[in-house]
Amino acid sequence: MAILTVMDAADLDMEDLDTRTKLILVAERLFGERGIDAVPLREVVAGAGQRNASALGYHIGGREELVLAILEFRRAAVDGRRVELLDEYARARVEMDESAIAAGVIIPLVELMLSDPRGGNYLRFLSQAYVTERPESAYRSTGQNDRGMRGCFRLYRARYPGLPPRALLERFSLCARGAIYALADWQRDAAASRSSIPRTGLPGFAGDLIAIAANGLAAIVERERRFVPFAPPRPDAPATAELGAGSC
Repeated sequence: MAILTVMDAADLDMEDLDTRTKLILVAERLFGERGIDAVPLREVVAGAGQRNASALGYHIGGREELVLAILEFRRAAVDGRRVELLDEYARARVEMDESAIAAGVIIPLVELMLSDPRGGNYLRFLSQAYVTERPESAYRSTGQNDRGMRGCFRLYRARYPGLPPRALLERFSLCARGAIYALADWQRDAAASRSSIPRTGLPGFAGDLIAIAANGLAAIVERERRFVPFAPPRPDAPATAELGAGSC
């Protein structure tokens, strides 16, 4: 069987997929659930229904190649949708403010989760990829090679031409990764059917997430207001002076 695209694979049961796609989807799920380095590769092979231990090496390679294969498997579809969305906004003459930029980043990820029952596994995998020491994997997973993500960042830079590009990139990455972590957390709770936080449906959650990310992008103008930690008074500190006469 020919290697399937991500959109083809979304409509098929695991037994109908080619071996390479099975290995990718099993690894994506297991890595997302437990961490990229916590899952034995033999478990990936067994989960894909392969009896030959060398199946992974034959079809993909080792752990690092498997991580990159997962990223490549998903990125094309997600980035393609992001490019389409930005084009739709341009044709409709949507004002590309922070809300539209945040939507451009987030909506393709949410659509993946809604259209593919396995799509949420990718968000959980990405959240794990960001916290492992994998320079090449981390670079690719940030979307720096993606046309759509670069387009969103260019629009963000255009909003603040007087601010340093490096500061804008830091804020943009913070909001984009925060959205990925939040979606991964939503998926984790949905898969477990339990949560300490009441969850709305995914569309409603995505709307809140877009609003939060948009506010984070807009708050770049207040970036110099640095965090000042609160220091509670020491137990042995002198009591606060009494209010003077006439104070209120």
